[in-house]
Amino acid sequence: EEEYSGVFENTLYNKDELLVNSNICLDVIDDLNTITCENINSDYKIGMLSLYDYKFYGGKNGFLNNGKSYYLSSLNSENENYYMLDTGEIALNQSNSKVSGVRVILTINGNTIMLGGDGTLNDPYIIENHSVNKLNEAYVGQYLSLGEDLYKVVEVKQDKVKVAMVGVLKNGEENLSIGFSARTNKYSKDTIVGQYLNKDYYNSLENKDFIIESEYPVGNIVLSNLDYALVYEETNKANIGMLTLGDMFVHEYNNVFTLSRGLESSEFVNVINEDGNFYSDYNYNEYNVRPAMYLDGNLSIVSGIGSEHGPYQLGVVNEQES
Repeated sequence: EEEYSGVFENTLYNKDELLVNSNICLDVIDDLNTITCENINSDYKIGMLSLYDYKFYGGKNGFLNNGKSYYLSSLNSENENYYMLDTGEIALNQSNSKVSGVRVILTINGNTIMLGGDGTLNDPYIIENHSVNKLNEAYVGQYLSLGEDLYKVVEVKQDKVKVAMVGVLKNGEENLSIGFSARTNKYSKDTIVGQYLNKDYYNSLENKDFIIESEYPVGNIVLSNLDYALVYEETNKANIGMLTLGDMFVHEYNNVFTLSRGLESSEFVNVINEDGNFYSDYNYNEYNVRPAMYLDGNLSIVSGIGSEHGPYQLGVVNEQES
């Protein structure tokens, strides 16, 4: 119900029919040798794994260790967050300011009918399927071609769809690296990276009419309130931007800029650094660039299946009914 909330939930189709409430362990844990699950929250359909889940499913040697770092729902008595390291060990976020991943858990209605698949990684079960004739009917995470570049769907609205490049911009065979700005960490078409994206790259695109000029978040996050939604309190208009804190798939590539401004200083901008961490660095330092943009949601899908090797090909904008 709150603006800018439900970022993940809003990517799901038929969630009210397919999902039931999940049981989330909220026990306060101070001793990792004594992990319990007595305080259970079952108010929501979407939740997070707990320390109890970690222990129950084999800990570091279990299947929950997938080589990624992500938060758990469990806290200690100091209100500090537990999270899993990419090596599978458990760590404690004592500063409560570490940016980490979120691994979602869902509980599916047991009466849900399987529409296809065999339950393997390469052929997962299908429990929801709808026709995709227009871009705004695509699933978040599907792929499309834009000229010679491959893009991934990161957000779907009725009138427009946000997409982000698969990979980063190239300069010949090498990755393009440029500075963000010499004087500000607030993204606009006048910054170094903004000018490159909205002039050089934009003018290189064949289907510029597919792009909808939109507001991109440039609000500041402060140490006293690390809420990702604060980035939306201020926006600048552009044809092409980049991903920001709170966007789906923002963490896919290392050594790239984000639109998120560094904490409490105009000299810093947040990046995904070479180690894959969300990190503040000087805005004049050079990083790779991953463009993101909004495309017209009424664009026709003329071919493709939305996969990485069979991306959607987009056609002309449908005429609106009077």
